[in-house]
Amino acid sequence: VALLLGIACAWLIGRGVVRRVRAIDRVAHAVIAGSTDELTVDVTPGDALGPLGKAFNSMLAQLREDAQELERRVAARTSELVDVNAAREREMQSRLQAEVELRQAQKLESVGRLASGVAHEINTPIQFVSDSTHFLQEATSDLVKILAKLEAVQRAVVAGVPAEHLAAEAAALQEELDQPYLVERIPKGFSRALDGLSR
Repeated sequence: VALLLGIACAWLIGRGVVRRVRAIDRVAHAVIAGSTDELTVDVTPGDALGPLGKAFNSMLAQLREDAQELERRVAARTSELVDVNAAREREMQSRLQAEVELRQAQKLESVGRLASGVAHEINTPIQFVSDSTHFLQEATSDLVKILAKLEAVQRAVVAGVPAEHLAAEAAALQEELDQPYLVERIPKGFSRALDGLSR
């Protein structure tokens, strides 16, 4: 009877221990599998494995706290990295914009130099044409005055009227306006104007 009673007590005690160990094993496997549920091992007062269950529950609570702290740190670090990346992106955009503006300024400077060179190349021949045209205008006006005086002399001679006085005025005007100079320079003025237009 004592033996049977000892076997029965051992079986009851062993059954309770095995049940507790299996419960700890299930919770441990759930934690290993990544379960985030609030898992704990049931602890009953007076249980022989109660201290082990309490220690296991305390370890689980510490693991959950550590995991939450780790998640907070990862989130904070991720936020910092996102901010740093955003700042770098803004800096890169700013540098790209500055580079584009610099290239544009260089292009505008090149266009300005080209326009200045073209303007100079156009301005010089136009100045030839302008100067020659002004000279030709004045020279033609002077020749018209001389021709008008000579025409008056011719009309007087044809009419049989004494023309000495008119001829003297015409000669004086020819000398004053330097008719030989005008006759020599007018063709050169046309050549200079035509050269400027050609250029």
